[in-house]
Amino acid sequence: MRQHQLVGIQAQRYRVMARQDPSPPAPDLLRRQFDVDVKDAVWAGDMTYLWTPQGWVYLAVVLDLFSRRVIGWDVSRTATRGS
Repeated sequence: MRQHQLVGIQAQRYRVMARQDPSPPAPDLLRRQFDVDVKDAVWAGDMTYLWTPQGWVYLAVVLDLFSRRVIGWDVSRTATRGS
């Protein structure tokens, strides 16, 4: 690394700043049954954040659980509802 003038970066320690609510955020209507027999009957969504050269962005995706195809997605600089 020295020969190529590379320097390692140490990750900062993660520190919990607030207590989380132990109750689930929403009821589990699927009861963890993700195998669906009908197209467009059950959709599921997820959200994650990604580092880009412009900074952090949030990616939200909606999937059809029957076909496992992406129904829709959105990228935003904030994690709030709506674009």
